[in-house]
Amino acid sequence: MMRHTYLEPAVLNVVFALRIKAASKAKAFESAMCQLSERNLSLDRIRLTDEQGKNIWFAVERIEAIRWTAVVSTSFSHQFQVHGQIRLAIVPERSAATPLPLPSSSEYRLPGSKLTDMPVWVIPTVGEPAFAHVLSQSLERRLPCSTFSLTSAV
Repeated sequence: MMRHTYLEPAVLNVVFALRIKAASKAKAFESAMCQLSERNLSLDRIRLTDEQGKNIWFAVERIEAIRWTAVVSTSFSHQFQVHGQIRLAIVPERSAATPLPLPSSSEYRLPGSKLTDMPVWVIPTVGEPAFAHVLSQSLERRLPCSTFSLTSAV
């Protein structure tokens, strides 16, 4: 017997770049690690949009991973781009404004920026927010174990 659930868990994968002012690549890497760590992030909700531009709020269940991949010099003195990846376990929030069930989760993305081609994700932290350029993003569905119930076979 299979039960249908309206709230489908998913994992949001975001590859991003932070612009950091620092004296060296090593200092830029350190600064990015301090600015965006699991204990410094204040992510409880995240807004994604569908293909028609409709906003849907998702609750962040947990931060699965934050990984830093590269530090790139910019053409500006003492400014670096630090590239990283974050994986968030999310679930759509239920509200009167959200029709249930939700369509395919692969249609949801971080909202685009009006100034650049890439979305700019404002990441809330315990201090000042971090402004990250989103380089790529994907949303993977995860079926919860409670979605399926097995009946005895024999």
